[in-house]
Amino acid sequence: MALAYRADRVTDDIDGIFEPRDVVLEAAAVVAVQNGLQKYWLSDGVSQLMPPVPDDHPRTERIGPALTLEVASPQYVLAMKAVASRQSAGDREDAATLCRLIGIRTQGQLEAVVNRYFPGGQFGAQELFFERIIDSI
Repeated sequence: MALAYRADRVTDDIDGIFEPRDVVLEAAAVVAVQNGLQKYWLSDGVSQLMPPVPDDHPRTERIGPALTLEVASPQYVLAMKAVASRQSAGDREDAATLCRLIGIRTQGQLEAVVNRYFPGGQFGAQELFFERIIDSI
């Protein structure tokens, strides 16, 4: 979120999915020691929260001869933030930022984005969080 959509946001870690996982995480551990970062500054914990539907508009960034980044679309990140179980103030602000970027102004529009990546439409308690996101825009 901080790297791709909200440059003013401070973060302690970067979430992502890495290939080859072990090689990337080993290299990240070396970088952490060399730069005084926390051990898990690069985390793949987000892989357990990925929507069942793949991102249909990721952005690919090639960085040098051996590194390619695929940045999730704002819609994809928004869907993940909106259904986050922790429902933190940070997640709400991130989601509101993404809504502004995409042009979402109503709860129905937000639900449509979430439904695209998390089909089924049964959100229950999440709907209150959706309201709080829209109120934060």
